[in-house]
Amino acid sequence: MTISANEFIRRFLLHVLPHNFMKIRYFGFLSHRNKKQAVALIRKLIDPNAALPEKSKETFLEMMLRLTGQDILCCPNCKKGKMTIIKELPNQFLNSS
Repeated sequence: MTISANEFIRRFLLHVLPHNFMKIRYFGFLSHRNKKQAVALIRKLIDPNAALPEKSKETFLEMMLRLTGQDILCCPNCKKGKMTIIKELPNQFLNSS
């Protein structure tokens, strides 16, 4: 499907909230105040006999290696060395408002 630039921007802006509005997910059963109790109640109401999923004990790097088959810390050029974080750059978008 091909759309014009104006139509793409219009559709994209439908997802941008006006100033001082808050996303709905912070209210109701997913609010931070009662999320644990509400989600437990919802799980019980949907299927009381369902087993809770186990928490994964693997790290982010292990999960990426399992899912993609690639070590994301491996140097993309030589494929032998390990890349390390020397310095994180500040996010310019957060500081520009």
